[in-house]
Amino acid sequence: MNSINLLKLKNNTNNVLLSETIISTILTYFNQSNIKIFKSNKKPVNILKNNKIQNKKDLNENKLIMIMNKISHNNINELIKEYLLTITVKNEEEYIIIQTEILLKLIKDISFINNYIPFIIQVFSIEKHRLSLYPSFFINKLEHIIHYHYTDKIMLNSITNRDIESDRNSCLTIITKLIECNLFKTELYNYITKLLLTQKHYIVDIYYWFNEQKHLIGANKNDIIKTIKYCIENKMHREQLMIESLFCNEYKDILNVVEAQTLKQVVEEQTPKIKTVDPSEVFLISTNNIIEEFLYLEYVDEVVNFLNLECKELNNKNIFCKELLKYYIECNDKPDLILDLFNTLIQNKTLFKSNLSKSLQLYLDNNDISNKQFITNIEKFLHFLKKNNITKNIEYIFKKYKVKLNY
Repeated sequence: MNSINLLKLKNNTNNVLLSETIISTILTYFNQSNIKIFKSNKKPVNILKNNKIQNKKDLNENKLIMIMNKISHNNINELIKEYLLTITVKNEEEYIIIQTEILLKLIKDISFINNYIPFIIQVFSIEKHRLSLYPSFFINKLEHIIHYHYTDKIMLNSITNRDIESDRNSCLTIITKLIECNLFKTELYNYITKLLLTQKHYIVDIYYWFNEQKHLIGANKNDIIKTIKYCIENKMHREQLMIESLFCNEYKDILNVVEAQTLKQVVEEQTPKIKTVDPSEVFLISTNNIIEEFLYLEYVDEVVNFLNLECKELNNKNIFCKELLKYYIECNDKPDLILDLFNTLIQNKTLFKSNLSKSLQLYLDNNDISNKQFITNIEKFLHFLKKNNITKNIEYIFKKYKVKLNY
């Protein structure tokens, strides 16, 4: 049966109601025909947001991370409004999650602490009024971490590593800032000073603690002398010099370690300087924050906003691309997702094609590539660039990795 005969049947009034015999005959004709019916195994594309991703975005802790990633010294009030509008903490368990994320963020991005502290103080105040709950978990967790660092206390699943100097220093800095904001009582200065001066594991932290304060709150003269003598006896020269640099002017008649002028010269040469926050370092931290957030939540709009607000200069866009490329080459957990992001940013003109080629140059100039997997990923990225006609000024890289351009 062909289509013309089928239409005749359709238009024939006698065949409006088909008998079982006719239906059976039609089915038989179809079975005997040469027409092939293909069943596609491809799942239909859902143009709506993936439910799993959306659920992640709806979690309070993820909303909090996105808000804190945007904090600067002049937008705290706006972000507090966003917190009030988007985050609803219903009970103590949910509040514990919020407190945990805040503490993790403080430790991870200690360079931003002066911006974070006013924000979290207001968050704690908000939840005190909404839930009648104090940030007890946050305070207790910080207390447990300090004991874990400076006593023999064992702490399972600790969010810090007491063998890493920067982790310990970050916690001391957090406590100092919170005392200054009156979240902790000033008596805590004396308590931690005594704890530091009586432990022998991390003598260098005494320097960081008093240097952060700029004055000798809670310091006992005899404890300081004992600590310096301990450093001398155990040939802990770095720790000795750093501590003496804080206290020698006050106790030089008792210590009699070296002449004050000589000590000053030695300290200047050997004591590490306290670094000021480098804007480029801050930008790099922000860039990696937004990339990690995207890889977790797959939220393109946040990336676009970051590029529009923080990457107005061409060089910043190049650096962003280089960092994203670094994730693609070295981590490669979600390679297709990263390439899709590059595609989207180019199509909506948030990035230029030149940003991608320049980022590859920057990455290769600053990394000695020997890992075979890294080389493979670079070759895949070159094929991606070639497909998008991004080859200008990087022809030599295609040649080096033997990727043909087909001119």
